[in-house]
Amino acid sequence: MHGHAGEHWALPEPVGVPDFGVAEPVSRGRTELIDAMTVRQGTLFHSPTTGFQGTVFGSHTMLDVLKQRAGGAGYGTLGMYCAAALLNAASGRTPFLSEAAVRQMWNDNLSLGYYEPTPGIRWDATQIIAYLRSTMH
Repeated sequence: MHGHAGEHWALPEPVGVPDFGVAEPVSRGRTELIDAMTVRQGTLFHSPTTGFQGTVFGSHTMLDVLKQRAGGAGYGTLGMYCAAALLNAASGRTPFLSEAAVRQMWNDNLSLGYYEPTPGIRWDATQIIAYLRSTMH
């Protein structure tokens, strides 16, 4: 399925260019944040707006990362899922998953090689991707 699916941002299909609609904000108080993060504005993946650290995607936008044809458990795939999850969290579509948690998943995996959802439990990129996928169905 392309674009906005139900209550979640869909990830791109492996073939073709998906149509990414803009998520409607849940409340008026969130409008500015959603406007700042909308992929139509060309927000860089690595920027103060997203909070995603590093230089993995260089000067690529959130839309560029969402449209890529990555697979497996590399940074490309993790970036796609983190971008979609951040948009879902920012728009209130995943109240159980905060923007801060999505940022921490990316940033910890980048700097430490894992993310700890609870102390002593370490998730690698494959486990983070599996979790984020579960929030999008």
